[in-house]
Amino acid sequence: MTHSRSHPRITAKTTIISLEATVPAAPGGGSGKLVFEDQIGKAPDAVVVKAIARASVWFEQLTTGKSQSMAEIAVRENITDNYVSNLIHLAWLSPDLVGRVLDGESEATTLARGAMLTRKSDAVWRQSRKARADRHLHPGQQ
Repeated sequence: MTHSRSHPRITAKTTIISLEATVPAAPGGGSGKLVFEDQIGKAPDAVVVKAIARASVWFEQLTTGKSQSMAEIAVRENITDNYVSNLIHLAWLSPDLVGRVLDGESEATTLARGAMLTRKSDAVWRQSRKARADRHLHPGQQ
């Protein structure tokens, strides 16, 4: 077991965050890593947000008849139809996941990025539901 304490020098401008934890040794004598996220300063990933927004607009255009095909959207947007087809399924991401992406939540952003690369939004729905259930069963363990 590893046990550590830090006692920084206190000044008028110092913000002290104290953490005391017992951490089991890593198997095989390896090392571990703690990652702390700035919960206040989280910003959404602009690339993912733009991709979701574009996919939603394109899907609406297709379903309302404003666009007849992904190829038509591609020509109008000056992009390839393959790119449109790569992103269009992002319009079907769960509203919960989209909200979490907009909140800058890293897990949700990673899921959405995975959907961008794999064209599989159905698996993201399942993972999003599981993560939401886990948060409700174990609040505070995120």
